[in-house]
Amino acid sequence: MRYSDWAAKLASTDFFEEQITQEGEKVVRLKTPLLIHFSAEAVNQIRARYDPEFEVGGVLLATPEIQRDNRILDVKKVVVLKNLSPTPDSSFHRPHLIKDVLNVWRRNCSHNEYYVPISFHSHARVEFDRTGDMTRVMHALSPVRTSKQDQEFSGLKRIKIGRIGFMIPSALLLQSKIGDEKTIIGFYAGGIAPIDFSEFISKLTGKTVQEILELLSDWFKEDPNRKWILVPLSVFFLIPLILYPKQMLILLLIVLMLMASQLTALSIQEGESLPNYFGILKKEGLTIFIPKA
Repeated sequence: MRYSDWAAKLASTDFFEEQITQEGEKVVRLKTPLLIHFSAEAVNQIRARYDPEFEVGGVLLATPEIQRDNRILDVKKVVVLKNLSPTPDSSFHRPHLIKDVLNVWRRNCSHNEYYVPISFHSHARVEFDRTGDMTRVMHALSPVRTSKQDQEFSGLKRIKIGRIGFMIPSALLLQSKIGDEKTIIGFYAGGIAPIDFSEFISKLTGKTVQEILELLSDWFKEDPNRKWILVPLSVFFLIPLILYPKQMLILLLIVLMLMASQLTALSIQEGESLPNYFGILKKEGLTIFIPKA
């Protein structure tokens, strides 16, 4: 199927809009607001292909539909690309990812079936350990985050449609072990969403220090086994706490606040019927709302 056919069909369904970037370049992005829907079948496809011990990546293919004046991207296919990274447990690499996305899209589109491509990758699950690696601790406490590499590369994800570049939305798949184990998917960049989730999470929580400490206290009381999460934190903080008590107490408070803010955000998003930007995959499906950009 030719680019022009795809662009014409999407334009006819009112899914495209032009935008001028800060560099003065004309690009095309998806119109917002819109809904991104995962049926039970799509959730099963993701779970069948997602191994939380390794990073995976590929393309979500979604059909654009208008229902009751709402723009909906209904995810129909999950195409996984082979991870060519020498360290697949910590990174996903394809040397020509944009071309790969384009090839996946072209192979799956026809005159009767056409899709919007969404590039996705996962972050491998980070476990608490006893090594005292602060980076691992911070990542384990704040799994809903995009790396600097994710953010930088997201601005380069464009498919040329004629002479105009289409800004491909990005999706991040991850598994959190804060509280009950959850599989989370979130959307960023592509001109339709922030490049990181931190600002939105801050707006979701808005907790004071006292409220955060109370939240943590209640969370640990719900399940006594959760106290073992404190073991790696204790190992890391013990000696520095003796040597530099004031500085380490401040750092410990920051870590606890970080943990509580993600706990609160995930709890809020799980209870929302239409969570913004990211949500928890459930066996019955999930619909995520992307507000007007």
